[in-house]
Amino acid sequence: MQKRAQISWMLIVGIALIILFLIGMAYVNKKDKISEKELMQNVQPVEQFIEQCLFETSVKGLDLLGRQGGVLYVEQGGVANMLYATDGYSLLHKEGLNEDRVFYSILPGGIEYQRSCSPENVNESFFDYLKCPSPSYPFISFEDSRVDLDPLGFDSPPLKNSRIMNTLNLPGLFPKDDIYSELEYSFQLTNAQHKITNSYIQFIKNNLDNCLNFSSLKENFKIKELGEKEIEPNFALDSTEVSMTWPLEITYKPTKQKVKLKEFNIRSNIRFGKIYKYIRDILYKEATDFSYDLSEAEAKEFDGITMNLIKDVMNQVDLVVFKDENSEYVTKDGFKQFEFKAAIPNSAPVLPYFFTNISEGFNLGLKSSLLNCDTFGSNNPFSDDDTLKINLGNWINRDTFECIFEAYSKSKGEEWQSVYDADSDLLTWDFKTAIGDWGEDVRFTKDSDFVNNPIQLRVSDGMYYDYTNFSIGLKNHGPKIIDFSFKSQDDDYRIYDLIVEDPEVSFGEEFDIVTIKVTCKGRSVDNGPDTSVNGLIWEVWVENSPIDPECTIYVEDYFGEHDEQTYIG
Repeated sequence: MQKRAQISWMLIVGIALIILFLIGMAYVNKKDKISEKELMQNVQPVEQFIEQCLFETSVKGLDLLGRQGGVLYVEQGGVANMLYATDGYSLLHKEGLNEDRVFYSILPGGIEYQRSCSPENVNESFFDYLKCPSPSYPFISFEDSRVDLDPLGFDSPPLKNSRIMNTLNLPGLFPKDDIYSELEYSFQLTNAQHKITNSYIQFIKNNLDNCLNFSSLKENFKIKELGEKEIEPNFALDSTEVSMTWPLEITYKPTKQKVKLKEFNIRSNIRFGKIYKYIRDILYKEATDFSYDLSEAEAKEFDGITMNLIKDVMNQVDLVVFKDENSEYVTKDGFKQFEFKAAIPNSAPVLPYFFTNISEGFNLGLKSSLLNCDTFGSNNPFSDDDTLKINLGNWINRDTFECIFEAYSKSKGEEWQSVYDADSDLLTWDFKTAIGDWGEDVRFTKDSDFVNNPIQLRVSDGMYYDYTNFSIGLKNHGPKIIDFSFKSQDDDYRIYDLIVEDPEVSFGEEFDIVTIKVTCKGRSVDNGPDTSVNGLIWEVWVENSPIDPECTIYVEDYFGEHDEQTYIG
């Protein structure tokens, strides 16, 4: 009995000790726990670490987007194929230690048969793209009412919109390009994946792990991923914001308490959205309007954004550097103002359409201006079919075409230009005729063949050429009988002086030849030799008779133009 009592007593003491231990443990655990507010404060280092990494990665992406013309290459974690980081698609720009591949922001216009710059040999039916990557402008002005509204018509100057123009190649900012519809983009990188927003998202996702090394936090925290990262940038006018949704479970080791984090947000003062809109509008004008000059934008400042145009960086590719003094950020080299580079490949110069027929486009002003050109002289340079013609025997040289250009400019107004060049290169031009080489001064003779050998104009920017045929005819002034007068006589003949005027003959027989035929009723006639110096004078011997002769005088030049008179006396 006494033994059982001892066992019972020991059992009670044991149970009491267990209860006391459990109470103590519960007390200790309760003492180590912290409030939810304190817990959130304690896990702030994790949140700050992730947002700092997100900030650095997003700024690096913006920096590369600016330095590379709006693209992020695959090797950098972006989406643009490395093919676009080669010559022909981008410009290699070296600045300090950086070597940037700046994507072409503008593409030269494509080739369209009979709508593009002419081949040097007018009989060729194919164009050499390397010599002629841009289309010509075969019209007087964009708004000219005489342009052909039929895009398939080749007989008259085609309408601006029916031709292949230079195109804006700047990647779109948004996946659906909801900017404004009239821009009519034509990108190399056409699908939504390559738009800046999507490329930027991909870049951040691919580069975050480079700085998301939690080893410095492992003493106090255990971090477990619960889902994928979702990135959403917002290109505001005064900043760039990036929001990241990334479900995480954070265990705070000192108390073994767990908390879930999901939303991370950063903001930089890089005004990418505002800068992009400004750049896009300028480059669109530069791509589609040959009259627009980038130097106009270069001379202006827009809300702290300045522009620097660097000509012919490599292979005549121009570089435009936009800088925003209000978008400053820190790099490994210190503070930096955001820059966006745009590479513009060389566009070929283009010659305009020249009207050389009154029915096409001549007006009184143009005719009047052309009459002041020495090549055409004071006489009417237009034939019966209203085709412009060069005076036979006149010199054709650079002054001739400069006078023609000036005549067009005066007549057609400020919109007309003798040559267009989209990227405003320093241009040279020359001409070639049927009887001379490029740039050779010539005088047209009676044997010049204008129908099959038109005058050619050529313009060059040092890399590309454009050609156009200048359809022009040869102006001949027919002979004119000035006088047929009695000079002297003897027993057998009356001697007359026949004076004929023909300006071309004064240049020599290679320019024109005049023949005469004098017939007198009932008389024999001997046409004497040409004794002209500045004019044409013949001695005509007519058989003598008591009755005054009745004679018909007929003169004709090489071209078949003639004059005829009847003389009695």
